[in-house]
Amino acid sequence: MVSRAAASCPQCGFPFGGATVLGAAAQAAQASAGVAPGGEQVLWEGSPSLKALSVTTIATALFAIALPITVYLAYEPVRDLVAHSSVDTAALVADHEDQARTVIVVAVVLAVLSRVARLAWRMVALRGHRYTVSNQRIKVENGVFSKSLAEVDVRTIDDITFRQSFVERLSGVGEIAIRSSDPTNPRLRLIGIPDPRAVRELIRNCAYQATRGQLFTRST
Repeated sequence: MVSRAAASCPQCGFPFGGATVLGAAAQAAQASAGVAPGGEQVLWEGSPSLKALSVTTIATALFAIALPITVYLAYEPVRDLVAHSSVDTAALVADHEDQARTVIVVAVVLAVLSRVARLAWRMVALRGHRYTVSNQRIKVENGVFSKSLAEVDVRTIDDITFRQSFVERLSGVGEIAIRSSDPTNPRLRLIGIPDPRAVRELIRNCAYQATRGQLFTRST
């Protein structure tokens, strides 16, 4: 009598297909449960929320509104001040006033577009981040045109903190900082995380279970 789970006959070495079939079935069951073949289970995945750039977005909007208004209100006083400095300057201002206005308008438009372009690029770069938390590791993938991947084994985590500014607290997002003994990635930052307190507790529990309670014996 030979078990159907045996890879081969212990007497003659005849190969059986039962082990392969059972292995495939086990892997399929793990995949349906969200567990990788090596026992890794993805517990949380996400990308930074654009709410993390709320302050930058508000500042850009104020800049785009305030700069044209300020230039418009300051143009005539500055022009008159320069024109009254001397007769030659007054004649120069009168001859080139149209060109000066054009240059000022172009400069204002370029300044506003530059600020908006920087904000748009930061949004694209932020959405290029991808975070994955499993029962074995934490992965941070980032990049727009090219991709880089940093990961930390949860067994090496030493401390986890989260931070929320006033605006982030109103927006419901925050930043999680992970400090580990991993020589390659001693520090990881997860920014723009929705409900950061819950995600931080999830990572903490993973590290606690992975180290069998050896870490986080103190309050964090």
